[in-house]
Amino acid sequence: MDTPGLGDEMYDLAEEHWSSMDRFADRLVLRGPTLSEDGEEHTGSVHVVEAADRAAAERFADGEPYWRAGLYRKVTAFRAVVLLDRALGRP
Repeated sequence: MDTPGLGDEMYDLAEEHWSSMDRFADRLVLRGPTLSEDGEEHTGSVHVVEAADRAAAERFADGEPYWRAGLYRKVTAFRAVVLLDRALGRP
């Protein structure tokens, strides 16, 4: 979840953010912004990443440039199993 009112700061770090995500391209299952009800404001991000364990997932989250810069007010990690992935043709 983003810290409200930091759009300019996020824009300034966007290239670093994208470069960081590119390093995990082979392990990212899904990523993208979350939006306000009207779709006008960026409220956070969702990153679904394949990780060996919780520690690896936390290292991914801790290394995210927006998090390191204090632009996210909260990061929540959940363990999940992908049961349907239409993009990859998994049943």
